[in-house]
Amino acid sequence: LRLFFTGINHETYANSNNMKEKIMAIYPFAVTFTSIFIGLIFSIVVLLFNRKLEAVNNFIPIIFSIFLIAASHSLFAIQSRYLVPMHLLILITLSYSISLVVAKSGFFLRIISK
Repeated sequence: LRLFFTGINHETYANSNNMKEKIMAIYPFAVTFTSIFIGLIFSIVVLLFNRKLEAVNNFIPIIFSIFLIAASHSLFAIQSRYLVPMHLLILITLSYSISLVVAKSGFFLRIISK
């Protein structure tokens, strides 16, 4: 799991003197954890619930390749920078998953009909 998000640099955080430096130490973790790691989990859940759609089948190779590359890199020292090229694939699946959720909610249909 550690491959999918950047950790907090404890030395930088401990040595920071003000709130701005603490936020700068936490920021890489917050961004990668929320957009990449939670985005991957959200995408998998949404795609599993919508697996009857034909377009969802196009994302199976993408998810498989993400996990295959993550598994092959898990044998080495755990560094999230090894999976940076996979972040694009995760963001693609996340954007499609969000569009599925928004389309099912009828959000835009309610806006247009008003």
